[in-house]
Amino acid sequence: MVAFALSLGFWLPGLWALTIPDERQDGQPRAYKTRPVFSDDYHTHDQVDEVYRTEEFPSGDYRVSDVWSDGSPDEGSWTRRRHSPQFIPMNRRHGLLKSDTLDHGFFAVGEPDNFHRSIRNYAKFDQLRVEDSLLEFNDSLSYELLSNTPHGRHLLLITLLEGFDKDCWKPRCMGYISYFLPSSLRSPKQPDYPPSVNTLRDCYLNGQRLSRRDIEDIYSRSPAARIIPGRTYSRFRSRDVAAVNALAEIALGFDSFDSLLSFLVVVREMCNRQVFIEVLYLIIQLRSDVGFVVPNLPSITPDTFFPRRAAEDFHQPRRSKSSMVDFHDDPWVESTRRDRLNPVRTFSYKTTHRTLPASDPESQFWYLREDIMANSMHGVWHVLVSDPNAPFITERRGELFYHMHKQMLNRYNADRLALGMKVVESLGMNEWGRPMMKGYNSLLGPEFLNAGNFYPPRGENKRFSDEAVERLKFGVNVIDYCIRRMVINETRLEYVNGVDYGVSKLGDLIEPYPDFHPEGLSLLHNYAHVEISMMSDNQTGEDSLGVMGFAETAMRDPVFWRWHKFTDDFFNKYKERLGPYPDHDLNCPGVEVVSVSATSGGKRNQLRTFTDFNTLELDSNLLRTMNGTILRYERLNHDPYLFTLRVHSTIEEWVVGRIFLIPSAKIWDHDMIDVVVEMDKFNIKLTRGMNVITRRSIDSPLMTPGAPSLRNLQEHLLRGMSETEFNWGNCGWPIELALPRGNAAGQKFELVVIFSKVHPNDQSKIVSWEEHYQTSWSWCGMRQGEGSMPDARPMGFPFDRRITLKKLMERRPNMKAASVYIRHTG
Repeated sequence: MVAFALSLGFWLPGLWALTIPDERQDGQPRAYKTRPVFSDDYHTHDQVDEVYRTEEFPSGDYRVSDVWSDGSPDEGSWTRRRHSPQFIPMNRRHGLLKSDTLDHGFFAVGEPDNFHRSIRNYAKFDQLRVEDSLLEFNDSLSYELLSNTPHGRHLLLITLLEGFDKDCWKPRCMGYISYFLPSSLRSPKQPDYPPSVNTLRDCYLNGQRLSRRDIEDIYSRSPAARIIPGRTYSRFRSRDVAAVNALAEIALGFDSFDSLLSFLVVVREMCNRQVFIEVLYLIIQLRSDVGFVVPNLPSITPDTFFPRRAAEDFHQPRRSKSSMVDFHDDPWVESTRRDRLNPVRTFSYKTTHRTLPASDPESQFWYLREDIMANSMHGVWHVLVSDPNAPFITERRGELFYHMHKQMLNRYNADRLALGMKVVESLGMNEWGRPMMKGYNSLLGPEFLNAGNFYPPRGENKRFSDEAVERLKFGVNVIDYCIRRMVINETRLEYVNGVDYGVSKLGDLIEPYPDFHPEGLSLLHNYAHVEISMMSDNQTGEDSLGVMGFAETAMRDPVFWRWHKFTDDFFNKYKERLGPYPDHDLNCPGVEVVSVSATSGGKRNQLRTFTDFNTLELDSNLLRTMNGTILRYERLNHDPYLFTLRVHSTIEEWVVGRIFLIPSAKIWDHDMIDVVVEMDKFNIKLTRGMNVITRRSIDSPLMTPGAPSLRNLQEHLLRGMSETEFNWGNCGWPIELALPRGNAAGQKFELVVIFSKVHPNDQSKIVSWEEHYQTSWSWCGMRQGEGSMPDARPMGFPFDRRITLKKLMERRPNMKAASVYIRHTG
């Protein structure tokens, strides 16, 4: 058995947090001239001298009331340190940029020694390759070996996510790991060291050994300490993001992995669970001595994704802590005892765990709104992408926000058409102050209110407060003003030579990006999320938030889709100002698509979706949390399919292939772009003559089979895993949801294939396609700073601007469409 010890702690003088601070409230008109978002190597296309002034908008002196009330430094003071001369980007805190460790030769085709190469040069004295087993001959682990191998270090970090409410010295990772702290860091409750135990190491920072008291002092003086265990954490609140960033910054200040691990084990005992999870995810993304793969959220916090009881049981009142007197005759405890013999629990949002009545048409979209992996993806996306600690993706971060949510909306709309409904309606301003918002109860939350996050239901006919309406209208006025002037942050919003210089800046203003100037203008997207979540029944005090307050649960609520339709309309409005694409962007001379087809189950252009059950295995520490360790849940799935493209070429060049599905009922409509589903994007070198290209769902950089469960990842790390698995971010649309749902009769789609010229800016990045294909970039951006994305054209091109399919494809041989039918068999 492996065990570890720890010690840390004195005040770090360079602490700060990167977040959206609150606007000043001195009541004076103020010139808002926000600094560039791209802070390190910011590219300004065309700067102008215009600024915005609050007197041009109503209610310009509002701020979001999410600061601490105890007199401690707020987010603004932490953020402003971001611009001091002594600032060091967080991703350089522990030494090398992760991108600097990449071995480009690993991706070279035909390299004879690729089998023996690593994707990264993790650490100088590593003893094993990632593919090698960590288990010794007697089926045990050695701390010395784990700390000196990339996957051993990775295993030690992710195992901290297991059994969060258990003492650190309790067995984890199937009994292989226990964390025993050294005498300088141990808790008074820690038992005596077992025989032959490997303790964790002492903790050193800048050459000084830290004691447990030192670490406790460091932690208590950081914003992370303000979110105490059990308190609600929301990524949509700037103060909460500040807490995560501040703690991550401290952790990344430890060059030694031994010291980092000991620090984390101590901090874990006093840290809010969700804050710790996000901090650990950030550390893994930024440290160069480990990989990228992280466990999926449902395997760590299953109570965030699975209800505790079936829908028919929710008429019973929830019990508070005060009612926990005698469990001898408690049927709930009895069911727990029974489930120890049968640890499988089954969930179906279509039947037993339905959250909306069958009479509500929205209930038909349970497979999308309440899909376990889709919600997990959305949560992880906001952790990894909506954060200033990821400068490797900031060039197009705002565009990623736009495109990811646009594609989610488009899939939702396509499925609404399949079921005879109209596309989703925007949550318009005329509704904000009227009591007409529909209610929603997610059924999520623990049995006892103090056991974890509780997501209270929202009753019928809720509305925004008058103050919230004014603040939201102010944000709308700011964004509309920027679009009218086509200027944000002194940068023109325009499209020049195939590059959209405005969409990412607009996305950073709408979400907003948590690295704006302290006088940042818009808190529109996040503010509405929190305000809607606060309309829920207040059952746990002022910190009570409904599912809209959390990225990992928000898309369950039907109002999520209406709100994102509202924010998406800003992008449509901006794209309208750009006008149609010129012919030279749309054409691809020398390339003719002869035919396109889809094959599945031996049938041509006939695809099928259906529902089935998937399983998620939890670690044994979650038995009491979920009343079972194997969770079986219903989901949408599809038969494997193959797209076959026959392309005739008179050139021998690299081109970009793009594949879309569009409901045939909308191809004549001006708003067709609101239902276009992007299926694939790839780079290929055509040869002269006929080229036959085949693509599967697993080939698409937009799709992912999903992150592994914590237990599954632990098993793979123990026995060794491939370099590509170790460095795969698993960030993308769940592959089981690759196809739109369709309907029983067979919903008709147009399968559209477009070949584009490689953008001149991308000619030197062609090799990057293969590298980044293995690290997922289409939905979640680039890994640690490998330049920019390998496709400089706007995301969703050419369906990011309003047009009909006929007009787009007219006399363009590089485009082709074929009718396909998607049938849903239930």
